[in-house]
Amino acid sequence: MNIINFKTIDSTNSYLKREYKELNHFTWVKSDEQTQGRGRIHNTWIGNDDSLMCSILLKHDINISNIALYPLIAAQSLHKVLSTYHHDMKIKWPNDLYIGDKKIAGILTESIIESSNVLAIILGFGINLNQSSFSNDLKKIASSLYLNTDQTYDKTIILKQLSKQLLSDLKHYHQFPLDIINYCNDYNYLKGQNITFVEDDQLYDARALNINDQGQLIVETKAGLKTLNSGLVSLKRNKD
Repeated sequence: MNIINFKTIDSTNSYLKREYKELNHFTWVKSDEQTQGRGRIHNTWIGNDDSLMCSILLKHDINISNIALYPLIAAQSLHKVLSTYHHDMKIKWPNDLYIGDKKIAGILTESIIESSNVLAIILGFGINLNQSSFSNDLKKIASSLYLNTDQTYDKTIILKQLSKQLLSDLKHYHQFPLDIINYCNDYNYLKGQNITFVEDDQLYDARALNINDQGQLIVETKAGLKTLNSGLVSLKRNKD
């Protein structure tokens, strides 16, 4: 397992984006602290020593037509690892893990593309492992594995398990790509839920259905069925 460790860094994803040309396929970067951690759609993820913050560089066997599936591959792998410690865990399309109605982990997928060629994909993981409390603005929406199991976790062990599982799932994906979709649908946090989504600066109400073979979320609106692309929309579950 090839891993680069930092005490502190701006962002593990940003580091791999800067250095990817010099690094090998399946290189991991881990940091105890990141000061400019990023989530999807300009959100931030500022982690601390109670979190596992890491990113992996992928450079082999990437087809541009399948980029949308990589967040789901990462979500499946992380779900398989963490659900061994807590069985009631769901995948919130396209890249979050939840226990109940609180977020446990997030995944940020970024790609480096030149002339329709994918040079690299970077999968970033932020996992709440050992936090015993959260700030007032986060405690209603975030939780940790410790708060749900009353056990602490070794970040090195979790990372090794994730690396092994991800390698296995990537190999399996190339042979049986639909298995990823089926798995994520089996643990689909949003399925059957009333949601709102933002598209082209407009807010819409819908009911979430399944994830299709292209990794898009199928929703039912007043106008009929619609597919949502994770790169273009932001989802928020209705409170009622």
